[in-house]
Formats: sequence, structure tokens, C-alpha cells
Amino acid sequence: AMLVTVRDMAAAPELRGLKMIAGASGLDNVVSGCGILDYEYDRNLKEKYFYRNFKKGEFVLSSFLYAKDNEFFILEAIKRLRQQGCSGLAIRNVFKLNIRENVIRFAEAEGFPVFLLTEPDLYFEKIIYLVIDRVEKYSSVFREARIADQIRFSGLNAGNLKKMALEINPSFHE
Repeated sequence: AMLVTVRDMAAAPELRGLKMIAGASGLDNVVSGCGILDYEYDRNLKEKYFYRNFKKGEFVLSSFLYAKDNEFFILEAIKRLRQQGCSGLAIRNVFKLNIRENVIRFAEAEGFPVFLLTEPDLYFEKIIYLVIDRVEKYSSVFREARIADQIRFSGLNAGNLKKMALEINPSFHE
């Protein structure tokens, strides 16, 4: 199956500014999309209004603005993201937060990749677009390969064969 992994994202030339600080054993985690952790886990907010479930496979971006007075929130957030099956985390550390040793140890033990964004011009938007683009591209390639396999191995009649071939490429000739 053609799936996008954290390794693929980290290797993308457009994302040169991603510097891994922990969780290398999770580089093969599958990426299904991208999410931004903004204020969702801030304990000072009423959770029922702001709590957000991140989806399995989401690669999460955060500046941890809400953790600038309590760095413990970073570990707590990583634990929650891991529980929800997220694929990894990239932190834009504009607030010069101290990423503590316990955060690194937890990410290492859980195989949860954590990156720092080291390039000032590597914006969240750029990462989001790249992730969406890769995930869509890979899933359509995977879909087409699946259809091609069905065509090859299923002994379809001519009508179904034509229908499936046109699904791969609507401009095929007779």
C-alpha cells in the first residue's frame, strides 16, 4: 500500500527546517492529515467548548503558546496526541520553551516523532499544504493500483473492464 509516513514528510526538501529531537522509531507512522494544536488542551479553558479530538494519523503542529507559563503542558499534550493515534508533532518554539528531558524520553519510548521547526520561513500553512498534497497523491496512486490489480486478476467481462479502465483514466480510447 502506498501510504505517506512521517519519514516521507521529514525527507521532503520543502520541509528542510524540520529538525527531529525525539521519537525516531516512529518515523514509519502513517500520516493521514495535518492538525494544529492551538489552545485545545489548555486547562484554563472549559474543555467542553474547546476540546478537540485529533484524528488517527494526524501530524500535529503547535507553538504551545498556552504552555509558555507551564512547560508541563507539553508532555501532557504529547501523551494525549499519542493516545489519539497521531503520527507526530512539530513545534515552532517561538516562546523558547524548555523541551524537558521527560518529554524527550516519553517520545522516544512511545516512538512518537517530535520535531522543532528551525527555519523561520517554514510556516504551518506550507506543511499543511504539503501533507494534504502528498496524502491525496498517494491515495489516488494507491486507488489506481488497486483498480489495475482488479483488472489483472479478476477475469472481468469487457463492459466491467472498460468501466474500471475509464475510472483510472477517463480519456482512454476504445
